[in-house]
Amino acid sequence: MLSPKVLIVDDHEPFRRFVLSMLAQGPEYQVVGQAVDGAEAIRQAQELQPDLVLLDVGLPGPSGIQVARRISRLPVLPKTLFLSQESSPEVVTEAMRSGAMGYVHKLRANRDLLSAIGAVLKGEIFVSSNLTFSLCVLCATHLTIYHKAKSEWNAIRVQLQAALDLEHDMFQRLLESSRILSAEYHEHRDLYFGHVRGHRLA
Repeated sequence: MLSPKVLIVDDHEPFRRFVLSMLAQGPEYQVVGQAVDGAEAIRQAQELQPDLVLLDVGLPGPSGIQVARRISRLPVLPKTLFLSQESSPEVVTEAMRSGAMGYVHKLRANRDLLSAIGAVLKGEIFVSSNLTFSLCVLCATHLTIYHKAKSEWNAIRVQLQAALDLEHDMFQRLLESSRILSAEYHEHRDLYFGHVRGHRLA
């Protein structure tokens, strides 16, 4: 079985050396390239066709998230694992939405990196445990906004339905109080209520 090819993308040389030392603990990994900015990362991903890209978020040039989006459109699609010190829910969520399979916080790289690589190469999602709470908080925030909007919309629906019912009642009383012949009455009534039904909310 061929060793998985890995591309390391980080603008800090000491951290790249750290990643190399971690990968050396698993001799099955073959480091085929290193990049220090977004443009170089995209070029090497195209040329080297790695199986896995270890990618920082904060890069000179295109950001890591922009790089991941570009990589996700390559004919030969590598798996992407973010290695970053960024921990905000917004950044982590956006990174995962860019096509990445995992996100390891640099403070936990010593503990999580090899496990994350193994999981991602098997097609599994991996996020450092210190970041999952932030993701849950962001999801909870989105759910709160959704339920608030839904509640407000339901209140608007009730008000609109009440207005339609009132209009219905007023028009029927108007027809009944006017001296309209029976045939005309039913013609106007069917025309109006057909119009109302067309505008009623589901």
